[in-house]
This record gives sequence, structure tokens and C-alpha cells, in this order.
Amino acid sequence: SRELIYSDEARRAEFSGGVDIESGDGNLKAEQVEIYLQPSPVVGAGKSLEANGAKVKASTFSSADGSGFGGKVERMVASGRLEMEQPGRRATGEQLVYTANDDAYVLTGTATMLPKVVDDQRGAVTGTSLRFHPSDDSIVVSNGGEAGSGQRVRTETRVKNKQ
Repeated sequence: SRELIYSDEARRAEFSGGVDIESGDGNLKAEQVEIYLQPSPVVGAGKSLEANGAKVKASTFSSADGSGFGGKVERMVASGRLEMEQPGRRATGEQLVYTANDDAYVLTGTATMLPKVVDDQRGAVTGTSLRFHPSDDSIVVSNGGEAGSGQRVRTETRVKNKQ
């Protein structure tokens, strides 16, 4: 990212100005990302860090146990024209929330640009909200839950030809 504001006291790192995240699960691009950390066993709370225009690696702020920023990720919120790639799957939307306790992503969009997940084997899915895990191929689709909301779920499924 171009800018990082980190507060150990708040247990939060805010990345902005265009963010690229590379992980073992895949890659994510978004306008901004907020990462909330679990409480840290490391002494020294209250420190804060700001970086402008610098590429900062999480290992720069590692604690004694090897976790980044002196703690482990509890939740991540990415927003702003995001694109995510995982092996065999691509997703686009406006906001992506990751929670570590259930290892789940929830992808949402806007009224004019619904979230979309395209699976290389199974096709494409859109809806008001898409919930998925990096470890499996399932996607839970929600259409908003309000009666008469007018939201639609769209699924494009690939079917293998019998030969």
C-alpha cells in the first residue's frame, strides 16, 4: 500500500492508497484494507507507526512468537473495487470481510455492481452477499433477506458433455 497507519493500542492496521495482499490462500487487490488483530502477548502496547509511500512487510513488526504486528489476525475488512484470486477461483466486489475464527470470507457489492465469484470448474455466482471458505468449493449466496427487495441471485453453471 502507499500508506499504513498502525496502532498497537487499538490492535488495528489501516492500509490505503491501493493495497496488494499476497498470501498462501491467494491474492487480493483493494483500495483500502483494515486489519484487526487479536490481543498480543508482547509488552509495549500504545506504540503507533505511520508509513507513507513505503512498502512495509508485516515481518518488520513481528512479535517474539512470529506473528505479524505483534499479534494474529482476527478480522480483515477490504473495500473499494476489490479483486481476489484464489486457486481456481476469482472474485470481484466492493467489500470483503474475512474472519479468522471460522476462516470465512463474506463478499458484498453495490446495487449497481453485485459481488461475483467465478469458479474455473463450476461457473459464476452473483447475489447480494457471497460467503465462502478458501479450503472448499462451496459458496453460500444471500439475496438480502428483505421481502420484496428485488435482489436476484444469478448462477452460471458449467455442465460436462456426455460422450
